[in-house]
Amino acid sequence: MQVQTVNKYAVRKYNEFGFAISQCEIALGAVELLIKKCSDVDKKFKSPMAATKDELLGFQKRAQESLTDLRVAARKYQIELQSKGWRV
Repeated sequence: MQVQTVNKYAVRKYNEFGFAISQCEIALGAVELLIKKCSDVDKKFKSPMAATKDELLGFQKRAQESLTDLRVAARKYQIELQSKGWRV
């Protein structure tokens, strides 16, 4: 009985994790659209600490790639968990 409860808990937590990754992907897509809509600040008002539009797009792209890598690793782990009956 307890094994089934643990298995259901593991499945639920994995699904929550997958949902969180999906929500992050959606948010990063919205960030990309927002960055593309923005224009670079006039050079006389620009701070050396502020990132340019290209830098922001680079940050967003790296975050998206990291998230994709995380999703691939999670899918591999899902296959392993399924073969073990979701026992951790």
